[in-house]
Amino acid sequence: MGYRVFALSMVVALGACGSEAGSRRPSTTLASTALTVNSSTANRPDPFGAATSPLEASGQIDPNTTVSAIRQYLYSGSSWATVYQEVARLTSICMNEAGWQYEPVDELGPTPVTLSEPNTVGALAEYRYTRGYGVFDAVVSSSSFSNPNMEYRESLGPDAYAAYHVALFGPDGEGAIYPPGQEQGCRPRASAVVGKRVPDFDPELSVLILSKSESSILGTKVFQDALDDWRTCMRGAGFDFRFPGEVPNHLIERSHLVGLEELKVEELQIAAIEWPCYEATMLGPRIAIEEALIAGLLESRDIPPPQRFEPDG
Repeated sequence: MGYRVFALSMVVALGACGSEAGSRRPSTTLASTALTVNSSTANRPDPFGAATSPLEASGQIDPNTTVSAIRQYLYSGSSWATVYQEVARLTSICMNEAGWQYEPVDELGPTPVTLSEPNTVGALAEYRYTRGYGVFDAVVSSSSFSNPNMEYRESLGPDAYAAYHVALFGPDGEGAIYPPGQEQGCRPRASAVVGKRVPDFDPELSVLILSKSESSILGTKVFQDALDDWRTCMRGAGFDFRFPGEVPNHLIERSHLVGLEELKVEELQIAAIEWPCYEATMLGPRIAIEEALIAGLLESRDIPPPQRFEPDG
């Protein structure tokens, strides 16, 4: 599915690459972190103060600026949730017309953490200060997520269950890839309809952008210098994360070890330290590099012109 390709591209864009992603831990406890923020972060907002406006932390960049041009293009200016909600809606219509009960619920469950973030600077800053990286929200959503379609499926007898599965995914089963225009099953057909307007559903296109981003982002001195500065900033606050993407990975691991309230507090405290570091070091270069990448691919006609995705329903 397209979202898996896009999720990987976002990991690359954020610098969370390599086998060590998610393996690092803060080098100090959060209790001592507040005491170890040294002069390298003295001019940044107090991460434990309530007076600082998130937008003030991004004063050098217009808050309406798009953070990720790659994400903007792949989802046609929309969001992962909106796109997959439309797939679920069309799948539901198809299944109901075929005589099956099917609720328009995304079978994949809650939106993945990496795709739940806003894509403008101001909104992302606000998100960091109020919701961190979305890990706490994802844990809560996952624990309460109930798929009525699965419950209905399990209530069917063996023959009906098999027929339902074919109606939903086609004769080749879940995950099958059909030639364009020959899709079978309600889910593949719904994905094909939406995919005509969303580049992330085009495997060749998404892989092209991913491969280009690897060389255009990770391969540049600008990005590597910015990453080094981010690491220095984080070390000054007592953390030894190597990549920004390790932060939510660490919090996901922590969610299995601590209670919800402790997770929420830890997430917001880390985010309040990491966001000023990120915006002061990596945000500007990331915006510029991704804008240049997409603009170059459009100019060379390696990718088709962007279009705006709006659900039909």
